[in-house]
Amino acid sequence: MCSSDLGEHLIGFALVTTAANALMEQVHNKKKRMPLVLSDSLALEWIKPGLSGERLRSLVHFQYQPARMEAFTLQKDFRSAIDPVEPFHYEGLPELKRVGDA
Repeated sequence: MCSSDLGEHLIGFALVTTAANALMEQVHNKKKRMPLVLSDSLALEWIKPGLSGERLRSLVHFQYQPARMEAFTLQKDFRSAIDPVEPFHYEGLPELKRVGDA
């Protein structure tokens, strides 16, 4: 971001959340939320200047298809694991259910 009045550059980001889809409800099952995931075309629309408030509200409620997502459990110490993305099973934790198009 650039403030034209001051000539300063600001670097930052925001994480936008929305209601969880059927897959992410299994992961964030208390608050039932997930990061907003947009298709490439919607993401380009999101960053264009002049987005109306009405369209912005519409995009915030977009639900990414759970069938296009994959989720699995990682080890708590995944940062130091040899293969940090290797799925891990915790005793007593139910397996995630594969979700079809919603």
